[in-house]
Amino acid sequence: MRPSPLPLLPLLLLGPASALPWPSLSSLTSHLLAPFAPSHLLSTTITPPSAPPPAAHHILHLSPLPPSASSGHRMKRRLRKRKGPRAQCTLQGPSGSTPHTGSKPTTGGSSGGASHTAGASNTTSPSPASTSTPSSPTINIPNTASCSGPDPSLQVTNSGGPNGLESWMNCGISSSGGWNPPFVGIDDVVTVDLDTAMSTVGTPFAACSAWTGVFQSVGDQYGIPPIILASIALQESSCDPSAIGAGGTAGLMQISQDKCTGAPGGNCLDPEFNIAAGARYLAETVEQTGGNFLLALGYYNGWYLGMTVDKVLAVGQTSCCGCMQNLDYLQQSLNGWFVGEDAYAIGLGSWQNLAVCQ
Repeated sequence: MRPSPLPLLPLLLLGPASALPWPSLSSLTSHLLAPFAPSHLLSTTITPPSAPPPAAHHILHLSPLPPSASSGHRMKRRLRKRKGPRAQCTLQGPSGSTPHTGSKPTTGGSSGGASHTAGASNTTSPSPASTSTPSSPTINIPNTASCSGPDPSLQVTNSGGPNGLESWMNCGISSSGGWNPPFVGIDDVVTVDLDTAMSTVGTPFAACSAWTGVFQSVGDQYGIPPIILASIALQESSCDPSAIGAGGTAGLMQISQDKCTGAPGGNCLDPEFNIAAGARYLAETVEQTGGNFLLALGYYNGWYLGMTVDKVLAVGQTSCCGCMQNLDYLQQSLNGWFVGEDAYAIGLGSWQNLAVCQ
């Protein structure tokens, strides 16, 4: 059984997927999210879970309140006309190199969890048993009545960017039916090259520079753009290889203890092992979701089909406020880290729900 169709998404196809010149992993040519896989290509044998998988986890640290300052680097962007009513957004790094999109992953499996400073996370759904309420979160609820999109923009904004609108990626979380994301294959994701991001003055990826080669080799192995792996490490652990989450999640990629089997000397914090384990888990999850990278990325952060704002905010009413899923996770990842922007420095995201836990 494949994921239920998304009748609320009036997606605008640019043309049949078979007719588009998809780039390989090594290509520096970017493209938009618009062409998505037809339904008959989705897996019919694997059903994505409707609740958080056993190894689901949350972000490591809290998103700060949006400051007015921008990140240290701003990419050049240009429009390139293509056939049809839409224009394609082509990102261009500071050195003139263009971003690329990834290749479809193969197999793998490992997962993560997180905690840090004011935030905490675990490898299972947060337990509501402890109900001491530090304070009632006051959340600004964005308008997510419509799931139209993707409507990518040249400029990264608080609620959109090259990979589409946040409301489109978060489709359904404000409704009773819950999160039901559109199909986005890993080949459809706009990214910048990791080397370009690393070479930018003031880049947040400087914290991950010691493992650039590992991100690249492991990314090649699993068909995942290296900047996606580095972005996960940056978001999950601030690229701290010694980070330990409240649920026992470990290392750069915040993998759960059940994924530590085979770690050298039993050391789950080993950076090379940890990065490979996180990549393997993400690749397996992409495969299990029928190739839906957006759904798989949500799972990596503890999202699940049917997740609603009310369910997430209810966790914020407990003593583990930081155990809430980060409702801006997809926006911060796809329109922030993946395109070389410091998602925290520029305050990406319409929700900022974890800010109430500080």
